Amino acid sequence: MRKYIYIIYALCFFDGVQAQVLWSEDFDSYITGTFSMGQGGWTGGLTNSEIRVISEPGRGNVLAWGWITGNAIATQNDLRQYNLTNLWNTRTPGNNVLKLEYDLYTEDFPVAGLENIYTSGGVFYKTIKGSSGLPIDVICDIRPSGSVIRSGGGYYSKDYDHTWIKVESYLDYDAANDIIYQFDYIPSLNYLAINTGSGGGGEFLPDFLRINFNAYKITHSGALVKYDNFKLSALPTRPSYLSTSEFVASKFNIFPNPVTDVVTITNSENIGIEQIEVFDISGKTIKSLNYNNENEVQLHLGDFASGTYLLHIQTNEGMAVKKVVKK
Repeated sequence: MRKYIYIIYALCFFDGVQAQVLWSEDFDSYITGTFSMGQGGWTGGLTNSEIRVISEPGRGNVLAWGWITGNAIATQNDLRQYNLTNLWNTRTPGNNVLKLEYDLYTEDFPVAGLENIYTSGGVFYKTIKGSSGLPIDVICDIRPSGSVIRSGGGYYSKDYDHTWIKVESYLDYDAANDIIYQFDYIPSLNYLAINTGSGGGGEFLPDFLRINFNAYKITHSGALVKYDNFKLSALPTRPSYLSTSEFVASKFNIFPNPVTDVVTITNSENIGIEQIEVFDISGKTIKSLNYNNENEVQLHLGDFASGTYLLHIQTNEGMAVKKVVKK
C-alpha cells in the first residue's frame, strides 16, 4: 500500500486520551547475555550476527542486535511476537485505535567506500478484513552520507543523531469512508508520518510484531541497535495531534462523485493545492500532478478504469485524503 509522508512542527505534546495497555515488555526480567529464543514469547532467527540482552546505564536491561562477523550480508534477521490478535480481541469495546510504542537507539557506523547501509525497524504487521496485509514501520538508515529516520516507503526522512528516541505508531480505521490511517510519531524529532489506504470494507486485525535487522558488508564487535519499553495499547480515539489530515480533508469538496470524466476539487478557505497523487485501492500510483497553490483544480479521470481511487491532496496546510468513485 503506497504511502505519503509529511512532517508537522509545533505539535501539541499533551493529550488526554487514556490507553488500555494490552502488552508491554522492558526486558528487565530477562537473563543478560546471548538471547535465548522463546523468552517472553519471542521467536525468530538470524545469520552472521547476534541478539543479546545487555544492561544499559539508567535503563536496566535492553534488547540489542549486532556482533556481526565475516563482513557478510545479513538479511531478514528478526524477532517476532505472534499473540497480538488474541490480545487485541480482549480490548474494551470502543477502544478501536491501536497504539504501538517503543524506544529505539542505533550506533553510528559510517565507513566511507563500503556499501554498508543497514536498517533496523520496529515493524507491526496487520491485515484488514477483505484486504491485503500492510506493514507499518519506522526505520533507521545508517549511511556514510548521514543517518536518517524514516517511515514506511521513506518519502520523508529526518536526520538522526544516534540518541534514544521514543517511537509511536497508531492504526485507525475510518469506517464511514473505508480508509485506514497509520501514523508514525516521534516527539523528540517533531516527526509525524501519515500513511493511508483503502480499508477493504472492514476493521484491521493485528497479526504480529516484528523487529527486523538488516546489514550489508560490515563487521562489528558490539551492539548496533537497541530496543526498550515496548507497549501495545488500545485507545478510544486518536490523540488530537494526529488529526491534521482529517481536519484539512474536511475543508475540501470534490464533485461530481461518482465521476465520469472530470472531477473538481475545491475549498472555500483559500487552502493552496501543491500536489495531487491518485492511488488505486491496491496502493498503486496512477497519476501525480503538481500545482501552484491553486484552491480549485480539475482532475481528468476519463481514461481511468471504473473503480474507487484515493486522492492524496498535498496543501500548504498539510495533506488531505479524499475518496472518489470512477463510473
